[in-house]
Amino acid sequence: MAGRGVAGRLGRRQVLSGIVGLAAGGALAGCGLGQSPAPAAASSSPATRSAAGTAASASPAAATSGPPKAPGTLLWSVQSPGHMSGNVVTDAGAVYSADSTLTGGQNDHNVYAVDASSGQVIWKAVNYADQYTGPAVGNGLVYFGSDYHTVSALSAETGHGVWQYTAGDVITTAPVVTSQAVYFASGNNNVYSLSAATGKLTWQRSTGGVRVLDLAVGETYVYAAIGSGTGALRVSDGGAVWVLPGSSGVLAMAGTAVLVGGNGSCSAINAKTGVLQWSRAASGLITAIVVSGRVAYLASDAGQVSAVRIADGSLQWTYKAGGAVKSGITAANGVVYFGCDDHKVYAVDASTGHQKWTFKAGGKVESGLAVDQGRVFAGSGDGTLYALQA
Repeated sequence: MAGRGVAGRLGRRQVLSGIVGLAAGGALAGCGLGQSPAPAAASSSPATRSAAGTAASASPAAATSGPPKAPGTLLWSVQSPGHMSGNVVTDAGAVYSADSTLTGGQNDHNVYAVDASSGQVIWKAVNYADQYTGPAVGNGLVYFGSDYHTVSALSAETGHGVWQYTAGDVITTAPVVTSQAVYFASGNNNVYSLSAATGKLTWQRSTGGVRVLDLAVGETYVYAAIGSGTGALRVSDGGAVWVLPGSSGVLAMAGTAVLVGGNGSCSAINAKTGVLQWSRAASGLITAIVVSGRVAYLASDAGQVSAVRIADGSLQWTYKAGGAVKSGITAANGVVYFGCDDHKVYAVDASTGHQKWTFKAGGKVESGLAVDQGRVFAGSGDGTLYALQA
């Protein structure tokens, strides 16, 4: 989910001003909430729907040209009709995000591609769902799940549908993408592996009635945080390898270890054997983990962000924010970035934990965050996507 290199995107193609629908032959538009469609194979070429206009607009309040801006300065913002609390990811000069509202209107529940340098909306895809998980980007596609039980893949260039897969329940985890596969979990307590290119089901495994909270992927195994612990499944066929009981909620890969954040604790587990390497107490529920070099940065709903050594779990520093930290957390160029329920984006020194700057957004900042080419991207509860000087 970290940002990758930026290259000029608008110069390579025409900007799309319309809405790109994901109707998939009418299946989404006709699927009511609360239904439980049976698992089905992916459609290879979902139909698309176009409509004039867009509900998102770039703000002219901040220009990106001229002399360098001070860190934390607003570069541009894009307003959408819903709250932005999902992932924010970057790829090839574009920023991808999603919004969601409860009104069910025609312009609700969108996935956006925005030019990273200017804030120009490149395309917007509409799905009549009440909740998104994702988006995630890879292989030239944008992947996301919804409470219509679907995982969809769009062209990252145009926003047009490439494939769509219908699972047995609402999609509960953000898609985790590799060059070969897409992994996710659904509300019927199943983990799925699909072909990243076609959406064809590779395997599906039940967790025995235990809810999957998060997924992470290594070279050989898929790791699942479940209500009763952490487990490993084989990438090849989904077969169970090991399960370690304990508090589990969010996961991050750290070399040969899996870092597990739970309620009041953080642990490191040997990724191959499932043996506990260390565990340390944490304040509140761990909401996000990011790994940078030999250090892991942890966020919690108690408003704390901490740095711990991956080797032994020893504490390096702790920073106290002004509210619960429920956003993603990212680290780049010696700075740790995260959002907070006090409506702020924070930047703290990765070595010392000292605050470098804050930015006040228009709502709670509970989205993922991305950093790319000197810009920090974050979404807020008032439906705004922000680009800030890193």
